[in-house]
Amino acid sequence: MSVSRTGAYWLASERIVAALTGLLTTFLVARFMGPIDFGVFAFVFASIGLGLAAGQLGMDSLLVRSFINLDWTEAEIIGTAVLIKAIANVVAFVIVLWIVIALTDGTEAELDIVVLSVSVFALSSVTTVLGPWFKAREDFRSLFKIRIVATVMSFVAKVAVVVSDLSIVAMAAAHILYFVAETITIIALHRRENGGPIRNWKYRKTVARDLVSRGMPLFIGTMIAVTYMNIDMVMLRFFWDAKSVGEYALVPQMLNAIQIIPYALTSAAFPVILALVRKGARNEVALLCRRIYGQLLLFSIMALLLVALVVRPLTPIVFGDAYQTTMTPMLISSFAVPFIFIRYLSTKLFVAYDVGYDFVKMELVGLSVNVALNLILIPRYAGSGAAFSTVVAYFTSTIFMPCLLMKSREIFLPMLKRHVNA
Repeated sequence: MSVSRTGAYWLASERIVAALTGLLTTFLVARFMGPIDFGVFAFVFASIGLGLAAGQLGMDSLLVRSFINLDWTEAEIIGTAVLIKAIANVVAFVIVLWIVIALTDGTEAELDIVVLSVSVFALSSVTTVLGPWFKAREDFRSLFKIRIVATVMSFVAKVAVVVSDLSIVAMAAAHILYFVAETITIIALHRRENGGPIRNWKYRKTVARDLVSRGMPLFIGTMIAVTYMNIDMVMLRFFWDAKSVGEYALVPQMLNAIQIIPYALTSAAFPVILALVRKGARNEVALLCRRIYGQLLLFSIMALLLVALVVRPLTPIVFGDAYQTTMTPMLISSFAVPFIFIRYLSTKLFVAYDVGYDFVKMELVGLSVNVALNLILIPRYAGSGAAFSTVVAYFTSTIFMPCLLMKSREIFLPMLKRHVNA
């Protein structure tokens, strides 16, 4: 069974537009703000990112599976998941507020941005449930429309902030506009695609119990993963200052921008993988994943080489001389790209085969490695130390641990083999 090329096309198109506008926005924001204000902006939104990951409860792939299997009505799944996530987001917002106050003494700009983010936490309770509904239906074209509308509106607002020379808080408001536009658009399209009105959404205790019990290992693993993807900037802010965060913040932006291909290929393939696993066609799953793995590895190496070639000549031109120190961390972190690409596929496999607790173990070890190395390297090497820690952590959680744990090894290794016995 072949991967949905149409789905991959729409997902890749959305990510390409988002990546291009994201890079252009980063260029405008970084130059407009300078390293210090950009560091404040990046630190607060890194903290918000941690909170949003907590509020999602690791349910994205699980919800896709629930919508495909339809053990309950769609209205029950949506209503229950939205309520659970809304409660989780309230707790997450309080934690984010505490992080910002504890690490920065709560400067006015940082607190204003956190207060504005209340809307983001509220809206994500809906968008992170309806998004999987569209994925389960393989309606990637609608997802493309939703996110492009939101991306373009936010981008235009950010350009207006730069042109008008407004404050960092105004830039944060423009950034938050993305989430507002996404929510309005996704609810409208869900209704148009016969998804039913909001008043039909209902909470069901049995659905909640199943989602929470199945999602808990995924939630823990996702939280750990998101933590070690964002912990670098939080620890840089603790050991150094906002300027160091601003100089380093371009690194995760670069890593996010080049993840178009793995996101598109694996998201489009996930419903197919689920169907094959449900049929017990283990060899077909291995063959499909082997093909995707080869494509991911090839594209990741190409991306790594591209970064190595363009970072040094383009960084001072695009972002200015104030970001000269960004080049070394960016070059170091580029070696994590192959592991990041492979991770997209292996995570989908672990969800499909329901080995969530192995996933938790992998991510916990990755986080431990990252934090331990950060504690040693960041005080001395700042952003370069953080970048090196990230590379080692991704290798540990993506390659080393799946080969070490028995259940995940039985799933992970077949996609690395050149031939799979029928």
